[in-house]
Amino acid sequence: MDIQSCILKDTEKLISHLDFKRMSFLAILSSVFVLIIFKTLSYPIKWQFVLLVIVFAYIYALIRDLIITHHAKKLLYIHYDYSIKKRPDIQLYIPIFNRTNQVFNLKNASLFISNNIIYLEAYKRATLSSRLEDSIVARCNRDFFIDGYNINKTEKYIDFHTRLLDRTYDFSLINNLELLEIINKYKEN
Repeated sequence: MDIQSCILKDTEKLISHLDFKRMSFLAILSSVFVLIIFKTLSYPIKWQFVLLVIVFAYIYALIRDLIITHHAKKLLYIHYDYSIKKRPDIQLYIPIFNRTNQVFNLKNASLFISNNIIYLEAYKRATLSSRLEDSIVARCNRDFFIDGYNINKTEKYIDFHTRLLDRTYDFSLINNLELLEIINKYKEN
């Protein structure tokens, strides 16, 4: 498998991972909240009702996470297709994401390498649409600077510390040794 396919496959796997611990926590929390509301309304709470509330909370949490992961996967390939169509000379497309709590969110930006130079591309999406309208590009060591990185303790991803027009712009990407070597090779160009 070539490096591009590997990057896309591994990123898709990471951003579309269903976290059942988080899902269970949210389901239990929302169940307790619903039961407290019904109790304050003096609704008679029986064990069948409690079980029904918990089941519906789990179903809601599962459907919610499935929709979110489906959207993330779709967005990953929308960004990839847009970049490749706009710039056919791209040597390597690198999706980036951030992590909030236990969830990985794809950023509306990506890195790409073209003519042995790393660029950061930020996408502008049409309102309430999955179609991309436009994008802006920042060249590494001109408008965009990679200050450093560290491999996360889970070793699933790499946290990058960068600056974009003198503002901090941190992101993560999948942990792939070959990808890290490529970035280190081209970040000085």
